[in-house]
Amino acid sequence: NVLKEWQDGKIGRKQALKKLSEARGTLGGDEKPKADVKPFSFDDIKVGKPILNISWNRKGVVIEKDERKKRVKVDMDGVAMWIPADQLGPVGKKAVQEKVRQSVEKAVGKSGKKVPKGEMTLKVDLRGKRADIAISELARFFDQALLRGATELEIVHGRGTGALRREVHIFLDGNPAVAGYSLAPEDRGGDGMTEVELV
Repeated sequence: NVLKEWQDGKIGRKQALKKLSEARGTLGGDEKPKADVKPFSFDDIKVGKPILNISWNRKGVVIEKDERKKRVKVDMDGVAMWIPADQLGPVGKKAVQEKVRQSVEKAVGKSGKKVPKGEMTLKVDLRGKRADIAISELARFFDQALLRGATELEIVHGRGTGALRREVHIFLDGNPAVAGYSLAPEDRGGDGMTEVELV
């Protein structure tokens, strides 16, 4: 595995990229991207969003955007590289959930022990937190929820100026694990809470 060799320090970054390029040419280099995978536009791509490198049929995560050259830096299993935006598309929802489950299981330990149900809540309160901290906490909450196989979540962001609510909704819009979301009924928090349905 080229990426593993690079991570283990057995080969350099340039050599890893060269090997990946050669593998692409050998294994279906003449094939066109799958017709059912529609490339993203540059503006649709968000930092932190899972994506598919259509040319190589490999999943990765966006870590940086270059507005001037309209290209995107993608981390694919520890190897970061710049890729033109028109070569990137959405990852299948099942694939995203599986990748999240694997990353969370790795984080909780090699024993594979899952978080006990009693310690897992489907409701998170982000009130009073700075937007960047709140979104980081929300991302961790999502990881746990997906690992547990949750289908519904409640996100308390409060009313205030509505700024945190907007950031939460931007996060949800870019998360392929979200089937839909809406503001809670008034008796359950109204526009101070968002109810989320997962795929």
